[in-house]
Amino acid sequence: MVDTSFLNFFFLGAIQSSLYKEEVVEAPNVLMKVTERGGAELQSAQVGDPLELRFRISDYESPYEIFVRDLIAKDGNDQTEISLIDSRGCPSEGHIIGPLTPVPGTNIFTLSADFDAFKFPTSEIVQFRAHVTPCIPRCKPVRCDGYEGGAHVSMDSYGKRRRRRSYAPSEDENGESKVLVTQAFFVSDKFRHGKKKRPEAARNVTSGREDFFQEKESSVLPTPSDICMNLTGILVAVGVLILIQVALGFAWNHIRTRINSSKCDERSGFPPNAVIFNPYDHHARHR
Repeated sequence: MVDTSFLNFFFLGAIQSSLYKEEVVEAPNVLMKVTERGGAELQSAQVGDPLELRFRISDYESPYEIFVRDLIAKDGNDQTEISLIDSRGCPSEGHIIGPLTPVPGTNIFTLSADFDAFKFPTSEIVQFRAHVTPCIPRCKPVRCDGYEGGAHVSMDSYGKRRRRRSYAPSEDENGESKVLVTQAFFVSDKFRHGKKKRPEAARNVTSGREDFFQEKESSVLPTPSDICMNLTGILVAVGVLILIQVALGFAWNHIRTRINSSKCDERSGFPPNAVIFNPYDHHARHR
């Protein structure tokens, strides 16, 4: 038996990949919206109400994530504005609004930040404006410095707290493309309008102490009948005062006249009914 081996050489040439596919992905449409805590639709807002500011992509199949920066709030007259999130994506007014964090349990990438409703003295319209940067496949969070409970802490844009450590500010790692989004809503004062009825979802996230210290408000505006009665009472009181003053004037004038008459009689030395004899007048009669 002879062992025989065969070697076959084939020239295959350049191997082309069949898994390569090139596709252009369009930039996403980003929506900004003010909602109740928990995402419920906002019917109306009063100063101090707990609200949320949400950013999301409108396309459910979009591969993008989003990163928010340069968030400002302006009044309805474009006269006053405050910075809420700076150009790095960190909260610049931590006592007004917190960091933007992803909303869990949503089918599409959504960012939200909690805040209490506020308004400007010059207008009841509050406008939000922000630059949104789309990222693919993921947005890198930015770490922000802040104070919490008196301690200096650092947090990234997704709300994860870390221990303080020194770092150098990095360049923009989420790209240069920006989308400008705006949103405006109406905020009223609590002393102008009655307390609004909140949805059940919003009431569930509030503290139970609100039920114990629940306010009872009543209308203090006068009715038309009350206004008429008040005007009538004022007119009657003014008329009575005028009559009293006139009567006192007549009485004082009469008393003063009698006092002056008595003083004149005392000075002359004659009684009031005395007849004075005038000889010249007597001769004049007999002529």
